[in-house]
Amino acid sequence: MRNCWRANWKKLIIGLIVAVAAGFGLYLSGLDTLPQASFPLFDRVLLPTSEDRILIVAPHQDDEVLGAGGYIQRSVSVGAKVEVVFATDGNKQGKKNLRRTEALSAGQKLGLTNSQLIFLDFPDGNLSQQSQYDKFVTRMTGEIASFGPSIVITTLPEDEHSDHAASGRAVKTLLAQGGKFKALFFLVHADRYPRPIGDAPDRYLLPPLKLVNNYSWQVFVPTAGEQSQKRSAINLYRSQMSVTNPILRQLLQSFDRRNELFAQVTL
Repeated sequence: MRNCWRANWKKLIIGLIVAVAAGFGLYLSGLDTLPQASFPLFDRVLLPTSEDRILIVAPHQDDEVLGAGGYIQRSVSVGAKVEVVFATDGNKQGKKNLRRTEALSAGQKLGLTNSQLIFLDFPDGNLSQQSQYDKFVTRMTGEIASFGPSIVITTLPEDEHSDHAASGRAVKTLLAQGGKFKALFFLVHADRYPRPIGDAPDRYLLPPLKLVNNYSWQVFVPTAGEQSQKRSAINLYRSQMSVTNPILRQLLQSFDRRNELFAQVTL
């Protein structure tokens, strides 16, 4: 009863913050994420154990680090079984082989072996096309049946990148069809998110106001060592951190934060 009351109290406070921020937003710009002071109101995500089997579904090579680099390290350290599935080939700019090499290096930085990384090689940018999406769902059905995950982590269906949204929809569909796993989703691409954009490792990652009430948002707080390793893994994606694309570089840097943010879906 006490835990239930506490959860409802937190939701009420967050709801009030959203309402006030939305009201001020009629007059001011930039009020598109919750204030940093709201961080303690979010529940901590359930930590992995040695009994867990963690499946990360990354639309592209780098998403696994951005959304769950700290959680992956913690999973490895406690002895959980971890597998990362890369949905697309990351070849939109002709860098398929380079991005695969970067993914292998980043995986090692997080404590993974090459055998724990699976490359499905769907065409980058086309995962939402119906024919590709149907094939992807079929492949993921097989991967889930084979690996038997207790937790599946992927990108949010509301993510504004079509490949990310497709990955989220697929996992949500498989969960609705009777999947025996817990589903956690993270957000990468959204208007005016994250805030602030760029290098701010001492700031918290908080959900955008427009999605706050859509899900049960939970946070994972990495150790200083885990955050440092995650930062190093992000930097190994040199093709995405190039000075020729400062906007993309700033986006990647934005996920080196004091926490990782997950939306839990229960059907």
